[in-house]
Amino acid sequence: ERYRFSIEAEIEQPLQTQSAEIERLRAEHESLKARLIEAGGLRRLLFEKGPQLESAILEALRLMGFQAEPFDDGESEFDAVFTSVEGRFLGEAEGRDNHAINIDKLSQLERNIQEDFARRKSPRPRKASFSGTRTGFKSRKSGAIASPTNA
Repeated sequence: ERYRFSIEAEIEQPLQTQSAEIERLRAEHESLKARLIEAGGLRRLLFEKGPQLESAILEALRLMGFQAEPFDDGESEFDAVFTSVEGRFLGEAEGRDNHAINIDKLSQLERNIQEDFARRKSPRPRKASFSGTRTGFKSRKSGAIASPTNA
């Protein structure tokens, strides 16, 4: 600092101001990117499988007014347990890329309902809900298969 020129101090102040502005803009940019991803999140209902599909289904159920959560107590695991004034529901999700959804998924849902009914010892079993994705969606205009990258 002893051998510093006065012009350096004059330049350093606006440089620090710009650096702070750049950091503010970076944070805003990251926030906007996150909001953009969130805004298109329900598109996962069309294309995803596994935990991504399950998460999108839970989000959609909550948007429709249901209380929805996954369930895992170490013995039983259900993709979605959701409630509303209409009743209690147990949901199963399945996403596929290249094949039709296996009919075994419906029997799995039935077993889950019976298991939940026995575990809860309630007077009525939950209602069932099955959610699945298609193997591909074709654009009406181009005939191209839509995917997460070109949807």
